[in-house]
Amino acid sequence: MRKTRRHQAHIPVEIELENGGGIVSHASIASISAGGLMFRAGGEITRGTSLKVTLADSWPCYVTRGQCVWCRCIGDLYEVGVAFHHPNESFKARMLAQFGQIEDYRQRVELNEGRQLSRDEAAQEWIGLYAELFDETVGWQ
Repeated sequence: MRKTRRHQAHIPVEIELENGGGIVSHASIASISAGGLMFRAGGEITRGTSLKVTLADSWPCYVTRGQCVWCRCIGDLYEVGVAFHHPNESFKARMLAQFGQIEDYRQRVELNEGRQLSRDEAAQEWIGLYAELFDETVGWQ
């Protein structure tokens, strides 16, 4: 049983395999929790591999380190589970989960209302509507 709740996300990231293992191309975070994250990528990653995860599009730039704890093939992609190296990553992960919520909000507004919001505009609207309830509504723990 999971200790922390996962939050769905659709966030492109750069994954660097530590110790000269290279960069994973076309990676995207699919879910995130206080203890780690799951991303999808085009190639397999060996369990135990140390990873550096960078989301350059966020402000401030989100960088964290973790370890591959599982990897499974799903169709043409691999899903990779990553456990954070340090317990204090929970706060940064929470911010990343909010970033994902804001990006989803921005896309929903464009689809449902036809309004194209910048990331900053979407963030301001989302904060006004949902930030106060974030912990309760998505169960961040």
